[in-house]
Amino acid sequence: MNKTMRNRVAGLLVISAVFLGLRTPGASAAPAADTPAESIREDQLIGPSNSIPATVEEVRDHVSLEDMAQQGFSLKNIQRYYPNASAAEVAKAKKNRQLKSSKKDHLSPFIQPMISIANCYLSTEFYGVVRVDGSQTCFAYAGTYNGLYITMAKWLCPGNNMGRALYSDIYNNFYWSPWRGPVNPLTYCYAFTANVTVQSVEIA
Repeated sequence: MNKTMRNRVAGLLVISAVFLGLRTPGASAAPAADTPAESIREDQLIGPSNSIPATVEEVRDHVSLEDMAQQGFSLKNIQRYYPNASAAEVAKAKKNRQLKSSKKDHLSPFIQPMISIANCYLSTEFYGVVRVDGSQTCFAYAGTYNGLYITMAKWLCPGNNMGRALYSDIYNNFYWSPWRGPVNPLTYCYAFTANVTVQSVEIA
């Protein structure tokens, strides 16, 4: 693990310790430029209380029928966003998605081509989505990146960017996280109140 990754992971461990009511000896990292880690406020977390519910149109713009079918959404939940979808169409959509995934093109952005997947090991300036196991997916440049399926996401790490994420909870409700970033230090990350699935990332 290189220095860049160690710095971000160390920051997550400090913040996690604070969330759990623990003290980390010698830890002085702050979650924001002017806020000590010991005084993290509820509005610095990310959850339904400070997120914006996504409209049906927004969900359809960012999460395709194929995506939902591949992710195992029930027909009833799919019909919340695609009311005319039939069981046969969902089965076909799932098959089509699997074919696309086998070609490894499922991460191709289809709104603004400037945004791209970045190597998290190169810099903490990238916008990162971090799972509970510490694995990361990072993004660079402005735009919207759809077609994601990052399960068990726990932290959003804006780095040197202003960004937000479209995420879904265990009930298949969709929300936009608050706009966050840039942050100082760059290793600071915002935690979700519960593990979620990140479906799309938008960087201003």
